Amino acid sequence: MRKLYYFFVLILSVIAIFSGSTLTSAAKETGNTRFVFVDRVSEFFGLESTLTPVFSNAQVSESAPSEVSPSLVGVPVSLPNVSPFQGVITIPITTGDVTGLGVISYDLQVTFNPTVVTPASPPFDRTGTLSNAMSVTPNAGFPGHLIITGFQGTSLAGSGTLLNLKFNVIGAPGQSTALTFENYTDPSSNTHPGFVFNEGDPAAMPTNGSVTILATPTPTNTATNTPTPTNTPTNTATNTATNTATNTPTPTNTPTNTATNTPTNTATNTPSNTATNTPTNTPSNTATPTNTATATSTNTPTPTPTIPPVISGTITYGNAMGAPTPRFVSSVLISGTGSPNISSMSDFPGGNYSLFGFGPGSYTVTPTKTGGINTAINSFDAGKIAQHVAGISNLTGNQFVVADVSGNGLVQSFDAALIARYVTSSPGAGLTGTWRFFTMPNVPFPPGTTPTSRTYATVNSNIAGEDYTALLMGEVSGNWNNTGARPVGNRQSAVGSSGPEPGIGVMAPKMAALGGNEVVVPIAVDGVANKSIISYEFNLRYDPLVIQPLPDPIDVAGTVSRGLSFAANADEPGILRVAIYGPMPISDNGILLNLRFKAVGSPGSVSPLVWEKIMFNDGYPQTMATNGQVEISGLDPTGAFAEARTE
Repeated sequence: MRKLYYFFVLILSVIAIFSGSTLTSAAKETGNTRFVFVDRVSEFFGLESTLTPVFSNAQVSESAPSEVSPSLVGVPVSLPNVSPFQGVITIPITTGDVTGLGVISYDLQVTFNPTVVTPASPPFDRTGTLSNAMSVTPNAGFPGHLIITGFQGTSLAGSGTLLNLKFNVIGAPGQSTALTFENYTDPSSNTHPGFVFNEGDPAAMPTNGSVTILATPTPTNTATNTPTPTNTPTNTATNTATNTATNTPTPTNTPTNTATNTPTNTATNTPSNTATNTPTNTPSNTATPTNTATATSTNTPTPTPTIPPVISGTITYGNAMGAPTPRFVSSVLISGTGSPNISSMSDFPGGNYSLFGFGPGSYTVTPTKTGGINTAINSFDAGKIAQHVAGISNLTGNQFVVADVSGNGLVQSFDAALIARYVTSSPGAGLTGTWRFFTMPNVPFPPGTTPTSRTYATVNSNIAGEDYTALLMGEVSGNWNNTGARPVGNRQSAVGSSGPEPGIGVMAPKMAALGGNEVVVPIAVDGVANKSIISYEFNLRYDPLVIQPLPDPIDVAGTVSRGLSFAANADEPGILRVAIYGPMPISDNGILLNLRFKAVGSPGSVSPLVWEKIMFNDGYPQTMATNGQVEISGLDPTGAFAEARTE
């Protein structure tokens, strides 16, 4: 082992000598020789360096961490040690390679000294980072803490800068603060992890950083001596004043708490069974002159029938928001496991059940249900989770249970991404769309060992009031209804506003494109601004013989959907399924998003663009959609992508 160690040191020394001249020049460019040396070592062993020391108004300390490298025990995630002047600085969070690890979300919390640095506005920049296409939401409302969540429907790939953080340096020269990935519980008792990918898989290896403020440089006064024939020197001193700019942003975060509705369900079933058997026996003895005896008839009593014992109760929906309340769940299978096995179904519309036919011995009664989603789960539910994770609007009561579609006992941005996958019919949606039943109306979170069935030692008499609470996993907004309808009183907005709203208009264009080229289809929207819209979803029909979606068919850059995350599924030819969601409402009208296709048809062929479904939030306000089309006007002789012509 000692020989191997010395051999490795020798190799590093040879590399340092061999690249000495280039190290010197490169160090002058970066201001940090050690980073360049590590890069040369990485190149020597064929490793791609993940160290990119690009800072604004800052110098990297010689003690900056260099742990960002491939690891066998977790993905390294690092904050650097920087030495900036006062002003705005950009600090990158760097990560090791996440390719193929299924990373669709991350949550982080950085603790710092608020007298030294404060988050800028906005406190992050995702341009050119691995998070460029993610929905990234910050919360800088708690002094000394910066909470950030990022998520999208597709997996991240690559290594390098995950996200750039931005701070205002407000402290005095010489002051410093640690930048620490640290678990934090906010005043609303919500816990925010220091750093976690997805829900801990893959594991992350976080490395903390720091900020040490440099003194603002002051030019040195230089005396100028001008000799004269009289040998009288003239000294001229030039002094330059130092100006220090102080930037003090004032973040304002106002969390909106949604009240918890607790339905009260009282079901009383009183079976009344009364059997009355009155035997009538009338003997008839008639004397005759011949004194002949008459036989007396024999009385035969009718047996009283035995009524079998019944277990009865009601199935109530446990996350009903708005009217009607309460809501009952029909078509729930109630199974009694014993000898013999028995079953029953809850009725419509009351959700009542009666279970009978018990044999001797014990029975375990368990409710189950499949289907009956009634289009209640949509991208709005993902947006509600995103708001909770960012601390904008907190979930309450049974919402926590249905939001944890990963089943790990936490509500994180990962759950929002899983719901988005469900909405677009993509695989890997966790528990989304499944039913869970509990024996109590208010389910603790996490549910843990909360009973989901009841066991009876014997059933020899009627048992009433054996009620169950039904929860539909992923249905966070509370709009499920037993008939599939969405009553007006149940419609929700992102911040809980209500009242009549004018409709939203969505328009697909009629356009022409050259064959073989990329076709960018802009989707226009009107009436969406300032209506608390945090999500929308649609299915768009097209002719796959004329146009086909590109591998990355969604582009929200520069549109009113910027800042939102998305999930798309184009696996079925002829239909594109898309879900868009995020914590911050859309604030403008204009281009909703751009769809990216490739023109594969022959000249003169036409593909319609037909809205099969489009919905904002959970279906309110109403939407008026205009269809469009793409016509192939000719072939591009160069085969290069060109802009399509829109009518």
